[in-house]
Amino acid sequence: MLLCWRLENAKINHIQCFFDIKNAFPSVSRASIDHMLTQQFDEPDNAFLHQHHAAAVMNVTDDQGDSALLKVGSGSMQGDSIAGAIFGQVLGPYMTEGLRRIRGCDHHWPFETDDFLTGDHVNTALALYADDVSVVAEVVDAEDAANVAKDFFWAIASAIKPASLSLKRDISVIPMFFGKGAQRQMQQAINNNNNNNRGAGTWGTTAKYLGCEVFAKKCDAREVTARIRAANTAWFALSGLWFEHDVPLRSRIRIFKANVASVLLAGLEAYVLSDAQIQRLESWRMAKVRILIEGKGTVKIISAGGTLR
Repeated sequence: MLLCWRLENAKINHIQCFFDIKNAFPSVSRASIDHMLTQQFDEPDNAFLHQHHAAAVMNVTDDQGDSALLKVGSGSMQGDSIAGAIFGQVLGPYMTEGLRRIRGCDHHWPFETDDFLTGDHVNTALALYADDVSVVAEVVDAEDAANVAKDFFWAIASAIKPASLSLKRDISVIPMFFGKGAQRQMQQAINNNNNNNRGAGTWGTTAKYLGCEVFAKKCDAREVTARIRAANTAWFALSGLWFEHDVPLRSRIRIFKANVASVLLAGLEAYVLSDAQIQRLESWRMAKVRILIEGKGTVKIISAGGTLR
């Protein structure tokens, strides 16, 4: 997100591609995770971690209170943080090979730098979280954008194939153009690729990534509106609690922070919002806080001794 924000402010044409891997968390019939565990862990850790993804089970309870233990039978479960970490270790080396193949397509990478913490040479254009991959690339025009997206798809798909993995064909691509003729280039990129069966993926001004919706330029207001709408839902879901004076104010504030403010502000470290957008979020939050504390935060300002409290 930060890289895209910098490219937008520098008025540099670019695309952001979002890839999704079909068989991301391999089933017990696939050897990718088992091979990685054998290489990195000795017994008994190897057997324990193998059991974690090969013998995953879940407990299901119905509305009558009866429960059943189900064997998942499909490897590590989606949403399992350990599964994502293990799969990331499996996929990492293959993604490195994919980037090497992209360079072989004479693609210019202006986003490589050295990590000041580890000293490793990294490509900031690539974001990898479990099986969700995002790649940013500088482009010249709509035609170049289409060619770059196709090169990306080929490079990554061919790199992960040895791991018995494959990409979904319907990737998402957000093109961003600036300057004179930018709107025409945007329309050409979106229309040509969506109407061409040979094009790579679905092109548009929005895309879903990591459970969120990523927007093209000047669309961050929709993100702020969605956050406020979700926070309103959380606020009204607990409306019976906010004025329940049998519950201490400190406890109600703690519940507000955990269940409402977290919905409003979670994940903002990954976004770059304008001052006006941040003010919208803060104004909503402070309006609810004033209702919650009922003015008690400003009643006692000076103590009996005349000192400011």
